[in-house]
Amino acid sequence: MKKNQIKYLLAPQTKFYDSMGADWKPFVMFNHFPNIRSIYCNTDKDGLRYNNFKNEINLSNSIFDQELDKKKDNAVLMGGSFAFGEGTTSDDKTISSNLSRDSNYNFLNLAGRGFSGYQEIITFMSHADKIANVKKVVILSGLNDLVLSRYINKYDEVYGPIFGYDVFIEKMKEAAGWKNKLFRFIFGKFFDADTNWSEINSLNWRKELFKKKIKLSNDKDVDSKLESVLNRNLMIWSTIAKGMDLSIDFVLQPNAIWQEKILSNEEEKIFAASNKLPDIEKIYRPVNAEKYVFLKEMLKNTTKKYGINFIDCNEILKRNNLREWIYVDKVHMNDTGYKYVSEELIKNLSLRNK
Repeated sequence: MKKNQIKYLLAPQTKFYDSMGADWKPFVMFNHFPNIRSIYCNTDKDGLRYNNFKNEINLSNSIFDQELDKKKDNAVLMGGSFAFGEGTTSDDKTISSNLSRDSNYNFLNLAGRGFSGYQEIITFMSHADKIANVKKVVILSGLNDLVLSRYINKYDEVYGPIFGYDVFIEKMKEAAGWKNKLFRFIFGKFFDADTNWSEINSLNWRKELFKKKIKLSNDKDVDSKLESVLNRNLMIWSTIAKGMDLSIDFVLQPNAIWQEKILSNEEEKIFAASNKLPDIEKIYRPVNAEKYVFLKEMLKNTTKKYGINFIDCNEILKRNNLREWIYVDKVHMNDTGYKYVSEELIKNLSLRNK
């Protein structure tokens, strides 16, 4: 994939984020590499990002071991790369850091770059036992589920689309054992590319290789699939809220397109360069006004159905008429942008006593 050199020149920290990669994890599929040490971003033994708003030199082994303000209740920030803080120049500039410093809550950052909504749930449940006195969950999300439903062509409809699904399925279809590998090497070119060699053995190979392929009909369109996924996810969050006696806010994350941002000179240059990159353009394709209205209404209705508070950060930021440079690409912000978002979350979610 070609890189946006103009973005790297204007926001050099973005080169680090583009190089981070992903580490295999059971159940959740992937997360960040553990124990990253950088001036831009640091992760613990589980790949979770530190807040470090006090600029501590010696980081603990886990974000759950960090000393928290005992006068405050604890809260969790969930989401994808936006909530993670991609584009910030340091850990103390992320939204979770800003909220921990300026609100009535200690916010732990459990967001994951590239996460779908279901991966967010798996991550929260995997660490729920480590979070004492948690009273609130803020889900700053929505964009990845929309993009993934259009960007990933093949996926399991029950669990929803995820990044890397094609790589995972290809590995799972590989022949197991030397006999199967040899058989595939010799005869593989004569059979369908979608043949699942891992399920073929000495007892069933004739039946499996020569059986008639049945293509299951699918009468659900992409929007209906997305609606089912979001409904399932929000139903689970509602169950979690009741079971753990905590409140949940769902915040539709902002981006420059839905916010209708008045572009700064820096944003104009970065966006113009990214428009020339085919892979980036494909990702941004569903991030348009029509899908924004569709997603927003769907989330508004579904969160109401399950008693979850909903706000749209695009609406809020649009009213502010922001003209300065806040985006390092169309969907991630710089330190200034994340500070604006943090301040609006504190006001609109009543995270600080008046």
